[in-house]
Amino acid sequence: MSKGKIKVRTCIDCGCEIRSTCFQKPIGETLCRSCAHSGPRSSVWKGGIAGKPKVRKCVDCGCECQSTEFRKPIEETRCLSCSMKGERGNNWKGGKRRCSQGYVYIYKPVHPRSDAKGRIKRCYLVWEAANGRYIQPGEVVHHIDGVKDNDIIDNLQVMTHGDHSSLHMSGKNNPSYKHGKRIGWRKKYKKG
Repeated sequence: MSKGKIKVRTCIDCGCEIRSTCFQKPIGETLCRSCAHSGPRSSVWKGGIAGKPKVRKCVDCGCECQSTEFRKPIEETRCLSCSMKGERGNNWKGGKRRCSQGYVYIYKPVHPRSDAKGRIKRCYLVWEAANGRYIQPGEVVHHIDGVKDNDIIDNLQVMTHGDHSSLHMSGKNNPSYKHGKRIGWRKKYKKG
């Protein structure tokens, strides 16, 4: 900033004092920073309705939303994060998602066993619909044929975590056994 004399002018919109050593606009066009960057003079202005922002409550989470222009009626007002959840999101694929382990997850946020993102394994929903009860804590659904996306009711069996672990670690399912004989971890991972 140059070391000239500080001049004082008044903003033509809001009337506040502006102090500077050099003004680039004539006296009749002097604006403070907030007035220069708002409304039609702003570089990001798209021709909307200028004015005081209105406040509404989000119908899903209850947080306050601010906007100068709401396109939806009051009973459909949602904040940005709620407007992108579930079926309203751009990446919605019918609520189905396949995870890296091979299970198919369904979006059901109201289910008692859904995860933090509101998803639950499809095999749980199929078994619960066929048997008329929720799967209890400590129980898991076992796929009899080992194919994790084959959720036919004849292929599903409910058992405790302990029984399920012992079933998978016995005999041919145990990764430490080869042809019915126990092998050490060094031999199992040794190349050649």
